[in-house]
Amino acid sequence: MPVVYSGSVDGKAFYVSDKSKLPAAENYLKFLNVKNKSNKLFETENVDVIKSCSLPTIRFGRMMQLKEKVNSFRLELLEVLIKGILEPDSQHEAEKLLKFLEDMERTAGRWLKQNPLDNLPVTVDDTVPGWTAGQLLKVYKPLYPKAREIKNPNRMITLYEKYLRRVRNEEFVSRFEEKGLKACEFLFDKTDALIHAGIKWGGNNVRFYSLTAKHELGMLRNAEFVLPALYSSDYEIRRTAVICLAFLQNKETYNEIFRIAVEDKIEEVRRTAVWVYAFCKGEGLNELLEVEGNKELKEFLEIEGWNRIWFV
Repeated sequence: MPVVYSGSVDGKAFYVSDKSKLPAAENYLKFLNVKNKSNKLFETENVDVIKSCSLPTIRFGRMMQLKEKVNSFRLELLEVLIKGILEPDSQHEAEKLLKFLEDMERTAGRWLKQNPLDNLPVTVDDTVPGWTAGQLLKVYKPLYPKAREIKNPNRMITLYEKYLRRVRNEEFVSRFEEKGLKACEFLFDKTDALIHAGIKWGGNNVRFYSLTAKHELGMLRNAEFVLPALYSSDYEIRRTAVICLAFLQNKETYNEIFRIAVEDKIEEVRRTAVWVYAFCKGEGLNELLEVEGNKELKEFLEIEGWNRIWFV
């Protein structure tokens, strides 16, 4: 009897040998997918963790994103439960998860009503910029000695799928496509990859920047919730916002980073912004490095090469 494809969970395919059991198998896998996605979300995102963010706008954005994602999981789970074809143990587990999701959505919604902020997007763009295994290898090679020995970029998937978030590639067509991006079903979260590299191989400053961005951003990748913090009267908030923008690598924010590097009244904030601009390789960087006070970084980069920016 031929096996029949019933679905996938976290990139792993599942099959059934009895076609009559296909609807039940598909429904069960839908439940597992909701469970898997919610577990991954809750590793970094929950109400208490989000409350600990120092940037109010990021705090608001992450809480909004949490509410939106939890609601989408809740609706997916309701679809599964309505069909009523789960095994008793799975049915009980799904009902328990549903209650948890409902409670979390209510808690997040209540917090948002109690802590309103103006001039922010009404929804969170949860698009995640991603890297193929080849792009990840190119960035990690100068930093990670073992990566220099790797010939096949797909080896990076085996090495890092447990450490870096992977997201579905919207441009994926087929694994047999010639073009790299269209042949990749999943991509590495670019921000996650940069933060991981900074923590593991960065110098003291870069490690601090990476840990700061990891704590503040969580799974938020929408720079619109970071930019308003650049206009805060609190210089620590401005500096933290600039650090977060370094790991989002959004070209639309480069002008704001440049402005902070030139105009901010606090030298520590300006110097951080200069490093961030160098890290992002923004246009006009040489002009920025010629400014008095930035010569030290310029000399370091000229002597050591641009990859050494990681080791500051």
